[in-house]
Amino acid sequence: MGLKLVETSPEPKTIKRNNERPKQILSAAVELFRDRGFEATRLEDVADKAGVSKATIYLYFESKEDLFFRP
Repeated sequence: MGLKLVETSPEPKTIKRNNERPKQILSAAVELFRDRGFEATRLEDVADKAGVSKATIYLYFESKEDLFFRP
């Protein structure tokens, strides 16, 4: 009796959430940059406001500058 690994696709809910996450992060960043300014806003602040971890931000953006200059 051996284990058989089966490859599966992500759940549609997961795909939807992953597509919305960068928008969610950008929205939080824009609000914080506007209210506090670029220098005073930390990625930890953006993560807290977006409801994600700082590591999650780095999945989608290279840096705080990337977040700021992203169209």
